[in-house]
Amino acid sequence: MVVKKTRITQMTYIKNWVPGTESQELHFLDSDDNVVAKAHRFLRPDGKLAASGMVDPKRVFSEGKWYGLESPASDA
Repeated sequence: MVVKKTRITQMTYIKNWVPGTESQELHFLDSDDNVVAKAHRFLRPDGKLAASGMVDPKRVFSEGKWYGLESPASDA
């Protein structure tokens, strides 16, 4: 796993948020260093996860194709 992007988040409404909490994009690599999955997490300075307390999977690469969840459509 590598942290691809990180930034300090100011989204204070996140469960278990503390100052210095980072929003991080994670990439998971296979043995040939190919990206096979992407995820997101909110990491507090103490090393604990904020929000749900779990890593949020975003996309998985399998058999030559990326798979991911669609965002819910708004009723605007």
